[in-house]
Amino acid sequence: MSYKLSLFAFPSSVSDDAILGELSLGVETVAADVSMGDAFIVLREIDAMKFAWILAQGRSPGSGVRRGTLTDGFYGKDYPMAFLGYDDQNGVSLFEGKGTLALTLLSDGCFIGGRKLPEVKVDFPQKGFTNDELRALHDKPESELSDREHAAIAEYQSAIDIGLRESFGWQSGRKFLDVCQAREAFPVGGSKPVTLPRGAVQLVAFWPEDFDWTSAGLASRFY
Repeated sequence: MSYKLSLFAFPSSVSDDAILGELSLGVETVAADVSMGDAFIVLREIDAMKFAWILAQGRSPGSGVRRGTLTDGFYGKDYPMAFLGYDDQNGVSLFEGKGTLALTLLSDGCFIGGRKLPEVKVDFPQKGFTNDELRALHDKPESELSDREHAAIAEYQSAIDIGLRESFGWQSGRKFLDVCQAREAFPVGGSKPVTLPRGAVQLVAFWPEDFDWTSAGLASRFY
């Protein structure tokens, strides 16, 4: 199964009320300009982190709204938050830090970019290679690749993999996908979870925008 997700990630120390309150404000702002029905926030704690997923009724699948209205509300907050744009069908991954977190990374397969990428301390298979060098490795006969070169283009890690480990110490891989199994969610503006209604679809676009590709120094994909 492939996933195309837009998630908001927080350390577990951030209260549910703070997360739901800020995201609800963002959704209400979106609703003033976009046709949509009732909206819901799935919030799950997974291995000392919290992941939020926003869905709404009255929207067509794939008609995501731009993330900025939701993420801009976290500027100046005294805790870290990361937006995760996850598309494993096309191998595209976006990690955008907000609040006290400045790291933003974008990856397309093994290729990765981001203004603070050189400052990343955690290890990953393609670390130490430029994107041009990675492209050249794809043209090199497999029998001539060193173990390190082979790992860089065949066992690479995504922007989300790297960003979560670097920023939050996350060690649970793709376990954040468990949020998709949720059957309950908080209605926007509500304080108690309800059964997630049928027909609610993801509200926020998972795909990178033009400035993400430009900032990362990667060729833009069409979404």
